[in-house]
Amino acid sequence: MSGTLGGRGGPGKTSARGETSDRPHKANAGDSLRRRLAQSLDSALAARTQALRRFTNDALVASLAGVATRWTQDDYAPRKYVIAELSEMLAIDPAMMRRGLDNIFSVLNADALTELVHNEAPTPDGMERAHTLPSGTQARLLGPRVVYYGLAGNVPGLAIPAIVAGLLARSVVIVRDSIRQPILTELFLDTLAEEVPPLAEMVIPVGWDANNIEMEALAISASGRAEVYGSDKTVSEIAARHQDRVMHTHGTRVSIGLVPGSSDTDQWADGFAEDMCMYEGRGCLSPKILYVVGPRARAERLARRMGIALRRVDKLWPRRTQTLDDELARRSFMDNAELTASRDQGNTVEFGREGSWCVHLSDAVAVDAAPGLRCITVVAASDEKSVAEAVEASPIPVAAVGLAMHPRQDNYHALAESLRAAGTTLVCAPGSMQAPPISWNPDGGKRLGDLLQWRPIDQD
Repeated sequence: MSGTLGGRGGPGKTSARGETSDRPHKANAGDSLRRRLAQSLDSALAARTQALRRFTNDALVASLAGVATRWTQDDYAPRKYVIAELSEMLAIDPAMMRRGLDNIFSVLNADALTELVHNEAPTPDGMERAHTLPSGTQARLLGPRVVYYGLAGNVPGLAIPAIVAGLLARSVVIVRDSIRQPILTELFLDTLAEEVPPLAEMVIPVGWDANNIEMEALAISASGRAEVYGSDKTVSEIAARHQDRVMHTHGTRVSIGLVPGSSDTDQWADGFAEDMCMYEGRGCLSPKILYVVGPRARAERLARRMGIALRRVDKLWPRRTQTLDDELARRSFMDNAELTASRDQGNTVEFGREGSWCVHLSDAVAVDAAPGLRCITVVAASDEKSVAEAVEASPIPVAAVGLAMHPRQDNYHALAESLRAAGTTLVCAPGSMQAPPISWNPDGGKRLGDLLQWRPIDQD
């Protein structure tokens, strides 16, 4: 795909650029794409002017939460379309895609969005009206006029939190999805256009081949803030091309699970199994290794219990064959686990039917970016401190820890804080790792707050 830009449309509908949304537009020339970007920016900035005058925080929250609610309804036609299409595009079971949409949109409720505004905006009403700063300047607490998000394509829905945060900050949002999955963003914006047209006009979905450096440069140069997500290699290459700009990069991350010594092993296996299988384990929130504190027998018990839980997930979300590279990486992990188990006393491995999953009980303690893809390592740890040390020492930053204990337990908050201090940015219960709150930022920053600055009203 050489390039797509802007437009609205859903299944069977014609978008503003005169094409059906299920047939990607082929740009005839770079000039056409550049022209459309300029036109879309003009329209988006005009819509932003309306939004600055019209929307209170409560009105924005109600509008965005209302749109998200429609996407949690099973009978909503665009939702059905996305489930069918993305299941095929991403090679995942439709029931898994259905759970994924619930994870994406259920966290965008009015209470969560209101909390986001009040927690991350130092003066929430400064987002709604001008304040006089100590310097005498009249200013509002807003995001930049334009913010650019360049997103990865390993899991669906990554554009939704970015769009929501940008709109709450009253910014125009240029969002570049992976060309592998533009459908959800486009149809989410269709719903937004039906509900609140000015907000939909403030979002410009774009797409181009990775080697279209000119369009990337145009979009980034038009923005007051640029955030890019992807592998370490990808984000480093993008940052190197724009050394004159401050680039906010979000690179490779890995997630783990932790069963403290005071926790029961059995009750958490189902949650860990669903977290590791969601999106076939391709996202940064998929646990790759489970640490079990205590005697080795506890780790052995969890490994067996994971096998039972994964058999249930096999029925709930049957595994589909992935890309050749993914399958080769998966096969390599499984072969190595089997070889290690046959060679080293204490290492064991269990496989699902026809190799549908793999649980490797290992003595290795370092955090490892295993391939995911329904493969996981279980490790006995001496104590919780050693796990926090492994998190801190990991060469790959740890995104999330699935902490297998109840928040009401005496040492929960102290342990969670020690994991955050070691570098993880999300601590949550097993089974909820794939549904992070809207406030979560992979690198620990503020999803909304990092966009906001006091900006003179004559520069709006």
